[in-house]
Amino acid sequence: MLMHRLNTTMDINVKEILPKRLPKVQDGELALHNKKTVAKIKNLEWNSETKDLQVTCNAKIIDFNNKYGWYYVACLICKTKVRQVKGVLWCERCKNEPKFAVPSYRIQVQVQDETGSTTFILFDKGAKKIISKTAKELAEMQEEVISYINISPNLYHLKIEVYMFCTRHDAYENILPKEIQKIIGNEYLFQLHLDEYNLKYRKENYTVSKILETEISHKQNDSRKVEEHQVIEAYLLHFAYYMI
Repeated sequence: MLMHRLNTTMDINVKEILPKRLPKVQDGELALHNKKTVAKIKNLEWNSETKDLQVTCNAKIIDFNNKYGWYYVACLICKTKVRQVKGVLWCERCKNEPKFAVPSYRIQVQVQDETGSTTFILFDKGAKKIISKTAKELAEMQEEVISYINISPNLYHLKIEVYMFCTRHDAYENILPKEIQKIIGNEYLFQLHLDEYNLKYRKENYTVSKILETEISHKQNDSRKVEEHQVIEAYLLHFAYYMI
């Protein structure tokens, strides 16, 4: 069952989304609280007083990096990525076998403002605010489509296309659902959690802890560059979905 199946294509460490000791600020204040441009965020420096920072940033989503897929299988209790150990799922944080493990969002997006571009990581809390379905719902829908294509003799040619596509891109799980692709071209006010990983080691994978405004701009840029695999993904899944 999908809830208990580990996404083995993602060989990454999933970081905690929310900091433990950052002061709580009301949403109304957060829009103005330590607001930074992309360029200023990239130039922030680590010191003993800035081990963790909470900033906001207006930016537009311009692309996806789907190398590691768009979700991971998480312990339902602590939201940490579970791993397969000796044939069973194991939660390192809880130190036991989780009773329930579910797909949770981890979407790596490229964003841009007037000062530059960088990478933000969307987890469940932020992603669910701008995507119409949960990661669990999308993962199960995607698996049903692929399963149907595999067993249906009427979709033999489509099956070959899907097989060739997935061979080039490692796995079925890396196909990006159209519900996620819809957020490209949209601008949001992001709240970010910056830690030692970003500030000291200069890693540009900034964790989105919250999306404060979801209607800044939803104008689609028709001239934007869309990678070939995104077009193929949308076509194959759309066609197969309506053939069921």
